[in-house]
Amino acid sequence: MLADDLPACLLRPLTRKVYVSAAILSPHSRPEKEPPLVTAFIILSILALDYPIEKLACYLFEDGRSLLTFKALAETASFARIWVPFCRKHGMKPRNPEAYFGHKRDFLKNKVRLDFVRERRKVEREYDEFRVRINSLPESIRRRSDAYNAHEELRAKKN
Repeated sequence: MLADDLPACLLRPLTRKVYVSAAILSPHSRPEKEPPLVTAFIILSILALDYPIEKLACYLFEDGRSLLTFKALAETASFARIWVPFCRKHGMKPRNPEAYFGHKRDFLKNKVRLDFVRERRKVEREYDEFRVRINSLPESIRRRSDAYNAHEELRAKKN
């Protein structure tokens, strides 16, 4: 069927005035099997969807009660406060920050708006810091656990 054969009403672009509520479920394996950064990118991509925020819910299944996952999600929520408005304001695609900043394509090419260029550089700096924080979480948690365990052992010896 050719486009000429379609009724005129099907050729007009659709505009949405009513959005249904959407719940997006993100299955999650243990952080030992799926790095926290991968989970963070999934969550950020979902949150940055072009959909009314009041109609969108994102759920993460994580039954292991992992401190690493909890801390990674806290960092993700912090970065989302910067990333999501940036995506929505500029209609960014891809919405996964790793795909966006890791892409070889020059997203600044043909961009004459200085506010976009400045904002993108700021978001990229924040993204780099976010990656460092997420990637350093396992070691940070291990060090704190070692210090806590050493303190508890010392306290037990005193009693």
